[in-house]
Amino acid sequence: MKIKKFSLAIVTLLVSSTAFAQLDCSNGRYVDPPIFPTFTETTNIEFGQNININGQNQVLTLDVFQPDNDNLAQRPLIIFVHGGTFITGTKDDGDVTELCKRFAKLGYVTASINYRLGMGIPSQATAAQALLRAVHDMKAAVRFFRKDAATTNTYRINPDYIIGGGSSAGGLTAVHLAYLDQNNEVPSYVDTTGVNGLEGNSGNPGYNSNIRAVVNLCGALADSSWLNTGDEPIVSVHGDEDGTVPYNTATITVFGIPIIPVSGSRDIHARANNVGVTNVLKTFNGQDHVPYATNAAYMDSTYWVVRDFLADVVCNGLSGTEEATKTVGKLNIYPNPATSDLNISIAGTSLKNTTVQLIDISGRLVYETKITTDVTTHKVNTANLTAGLYIVKTAGAKGMQTQKLVIQ
Repeated sequence: MKIKKFSLAIVTLLVSSTAFAQLDCSNGRYVDPPIFPTFTETTNIEFGQNININGQNQVLTLDVFQPDNDNLAQRPLIIFVHGGTFITGTKDDGDVTELCKRFAKLGYVTASINYRLGMGIPSQATAAQALLRAVHDMKAAVRFFRKDAATTNTYRINPDYIIGGGSSAGGLTAVHLAYLDQNNEVPSYVDTTGVNGLEGNSGNPGYNSNIRAVVNLCGALADSSWLNTGDEPIVSVHGDEDGTVPYNTATITVFGIPIIPVSGSRDIHARANNVGVTNVLKTFNGQDHVPYATNAAYMDSTYWVVRDFLADVVCNGLSGTEEATKTVGKLNIYPNPATSDLNISIAGTSLKNTTVQLIDISGRLVYETKITTDVTTHKVNTANLTAGLYIVKTAGAKGMQTQKLVIQ
């Protein structure tokens, strides 16, 4: 059954934080339907330079996507990094540019960047250096936009709301930018001498390279212990049969050569839960690497889960600096999209005496029950419901919570 797209007139109520000033989320910004039908793409903007693996100076460029006829003074920014095993790929790759276009139509400024490629003879050390070069270049891109915000303000971004994301190797780049943030965490096989440590020298010195949140699409972290309480919230998408970047913890291979053990999205999710970092994991069951790159339905699902997570970041001040963002007590619904059975749970909490409702897009109540038994998961059969967009609402010991649900 094809996935259908529907307008959304209801915005979920989510936990607020005062760590950062909230952005203007009026008139449906950052949620479907997109409020900007068109966007403008500006290509090949130089954001830095650095020496590549061949010893040559390389100019680093990015493309920027901005919603047309948007007069808002400050917008959130998403920087996407392409995949390709740190050997191939460009900022024009279809998966990252598709996401740039979709999020620009929601009101974000988005950017897709090039970074220095090349690994040499594959080994743990050469792969780590390739990753470090990518992280350095991505940090330069973050600094480029912060510099612009402080000077010419060409792109009208809010420097407190820069989100870093990427696909495959780009996902590894984004999570390492966020969580490999202490010099004492750098493994012995990584050489940071002469390259300005973890910060790098790819351009725009003097500006902060931190990001607000992470979009991890089929990426991984070399050591999950680098993710700690207070770190950036993260949304991950991953196939559980990924043969390129492991879903759990395993060793990445390049051309059949074992390179480096990493923790994939499933174990990043577990670590984030353990240390109280807000996170969402979308698992594509039975799927291999980057299924959204070639399948429109998986691209839609990827877009939806990232969209909803980032709406919480930019509209509700969600950050990685407060204990209040722990996942205990949070409403979880899965699978989403659903086809037959929907599972509802509230993290770490019994559902006894909780009322569950499903409301369709017109506001009509289509399902309601009060759970009287001591269970942690409630199952709803959705097979007889019309395909479309719904709101799942719970009311009980954890107060009222709502989430959007797509039924296929």
